Amino acid sequence: AVRQQAEVDRQVVQKASGAAEARLRDLYAQLIALGGRQTEHGILLRLAESDLTFTPSQAALSPGGAPRLQRIAELLIQHPELNGHI
Repeated sequence: AVRQQAEVDRQVVQKASGAAEARLRDLYAQLIALGGRQTEHGILLRLAESDLTFTPSQAALSPGGAPRLQRIAELLIQHPELNGHI
């Protein structure tokens, strides 16, 4: 009975580890799709001036004016363990 429980426990840990690895691979794929690259400080994402559009004569983003920024925000919401620096 102890051996069976140990095998069940090992399988549970293995499945959890596989799920965590899959989540990490998915996260990196999303970061790469956003143009991210690995640095010594973590993943670097840059926004070009063309990635942001502002309403003329205002300091407000135009509606839909930052789709890439929106995707980054969604990624941070999905992964609250991530930190961002601007």
